[in-house]
Amino acid sequence: MCNQAGLDWGLLIYNVENWLPFALYLTAGAATGYVHDKNENEINFQNSQAKLIHEKYEFLYGLYNEITDIKNRLREEVVGCRDSFGRFFTISGELDKLHEDDVFLHALSVLEDVMQNEQIAIYSVESSGKYARLEVKSKNIKQNIAKSPKLSDFRAALDSVKKGEIFQNAQLLPKYPAYIAPIMNNGDLVAMVMLWEASFDQFSMYYFNLLKVVTGLIQSSLARAAIFRNTNLEDWYLPDTRILKPAAFDQTVNIRKQMRKNRISDFQILSVKRDGKDWVKFYEVLSKSVRDEDVIGLVNEKDTSCYVLFTQALKSDLDIIEKRLTGQGLECKRLDEIESVKR
Repeated sequence: MCNQAGLDWGLLIYNVENWLPFALYLTAGAATGYVHDKNENEINFQNSQAKLIHEKYEFLYGLYNEITDIKNRLREEVVGCRDSFGRFFTISGELDKLHEDDVFLHALSVLEDVMQNEQIAIYSVESSGKYARLEVKSKNIKQNIAKSPKLSDFRAALDSVKKGEIFQNAQLLPKYPAYIAPIMNNGDLVAMVMLWEASFDQFSMYYFNLLKVVTGLIQSSLARAAIFRNTNLEDWYLPDTRILKPAAFDQTVNIRKQMRKNRISDFQILSVKRDGKDWVKFYEVLSKSVRDEDVIGLVNEKDTSCYVLFTQALKSDLDIIEKRLTGQGLECKRLDEIESVKR
């Protein structure tokens, strides 16, 4: 066929000029393929590197978030755990009060929170050391506890408590609380914390030591409040009486109102006329009809009446209280609301 077309295969093959276009085509194809493959390999390499970097970034970002979460949880445990140093530091701040009633108010909430117990009562102890007086109690307390128990009612615990040691009712003595923790001042028993009920796991040494630490903080706060009161007797009380001046009485009333609002304590209040007597002589008569824990105060120093706040008294007790006051020749009047004092 080539012969028919006038072509000579020999000339076509052996003529170098005929090779040149094919060589150029082959060279251009090889160069183009090489460049294409090289670029494609570089792109694949860059993509794999980018993917690896992205995976490393995701790993580091996840690790950072995990470490941050652990750090926050540890910080919360250090500060918020009920038996941590941070928690005790917070408690000491909560109890840093200069009024004894304010210490009792905050001490109960601290005890309920830290001890995980809502069967708690705090008593003050009379100077005679024969009676305890209920200051505050848990609003959810189940037992009908006495407001003024004799210390001799807890004879089995008395020796330990007077030594400043916590009594644990391991023998499950009837009519005894699960724990009695003493609060001392200069070696004298001034108050007691009573946990009336405790679960089985709350009879552990851990729980015992936790109660010891918390009552120690309360003890320090009450001692500090007592020192502050004693150094400010002239500013708080009328001379030679236990009648609070208006500013101190107003502070006490506000604290007692908060106790009533929280349902951890109650009181009744009466106004008592002075009837022309000076305050010292009037107080001599009035003191025969009130208890040590009752609060006497003035709203205005020019007023002719004072006000008596009968702690832990109920309305049903008012008849007896009024009879006791009138028996001393005193004229008194019931006040239904505490705001009546500030009229």
